[in-house]
Amino acid sequence: MKIKKDFLLREVPGMNVVMPTGENVRTFEGAVILNETAVVIYKELEKGADREALIAALQKEYAVDAATAGADVDMTLDSFRDAGILDESNI
Repeated sequence: MKIKKDFLLREVPGMNVVMPTGENVRTFEGAVILNETAVVIYKELEKGADREALIAALQKEYAVDAATAGADVDMTLDSFRDAGILDESNI
């Protein structure tokens, strides 16, 4: 899994926002605001991480159990899918 091409994560005062660039500017409406957990997941997805790597990253960052991290990963991936920023073509 990866983040689709032409999306960038930017930190603006008080929040982290995924913004469209390139061709996405014409078709993507708005921006996606991320919490800190979603930022960790987003950054790992930029590297092409799979679900297990995402869970491990959250466990390392927040010292949570695998079940909690997995639930957070699944919820965040669903949000990214709904927003149209997740590329799952290599799955």
